[in-house]
This record gives sequence, C-alpha cells and structure tokens, in this order.
Amino acid sequence: MDLSDTLEIYALTSRGLRRERNEDYIGHLAYAGVAVLADGMGGYNA
Repeated sequence: MDLSDTLEIYALTSRGLRRERNEDYIGHLAYAGVAVLADGMGGYNA
C-alpha cells in the first residue's frame, strides 16, 4: 500500500460550557491536499 496516496482527517470541536455557539471551522479540499482549521473568537466583538 502506498501511503502517499492516503489522507485521513479526523476532527472534533466543541463550543465549551460558556458559549452559545461554536465558531470553529474545519474544512478540506481533498483534490488539492489542503486542510484548514480556524479557531473561532467566541465572545469577541470584531
């Protein structure tokens, strides 16, 4: 088996106990070999 052709992504996120919503984002583009993780700024006024 050639592992260079295999990509597995696992993710778990939580809003926690103090927030009403979860602003974290996890995404991927399999065809491009790109994964993105953005940590939300919960409670921060932009």
